[in-house]
Amino acid sequence: MHRTAYSCSVLPEVFTLILVFTNTRDARYDGKPVIGLKEDLTLSFDVIYHLVEDEVFHNYMAALFAASTKYVIVYSSNIEGWHGAAHVLHRDVTGYIAKTFKDWKLLGTLRNRYPERTAQDFFFYAKCGSDE
Repeated sequence: MHRTAYSCSVLPEVFTLILVFTNTRDARYDGKPVIGLKEDLTLSFDVIYHLVEDEVFHNYMAALFAASTKYVIVYSSNIEGWHGAAHVLHRDVTGYIAKTFKDWKLLGTLRNRYPERTAQDFFFYAKCGSDE
């Protein structure tokens, strides 16, 4: 698997965002955290509902929150159950995060403009005690 990392800054506040991706058509999360990764912001975009195995989901979420020192942005569905495809398992993401990552709080939600087309929304989290 070929991985490439990019770093970018976003103003007015400066965040460092690391994007890791593969150059394959059939990319898969291997369930392993990126060792030593610590950034102000981590982002999960269109990943969570494709993690149908519970262990892979738990490991991914742990790695996502462990890699951030301040903020996490999640773009995902927030409903429970199987919906249409074997490779899609929707979960109560905000409930899971509230129960599992007690030192993180939900700052807000940005609902998508087309709920009739997709169930995904943005969820913004901050680590308790970080500058918000």
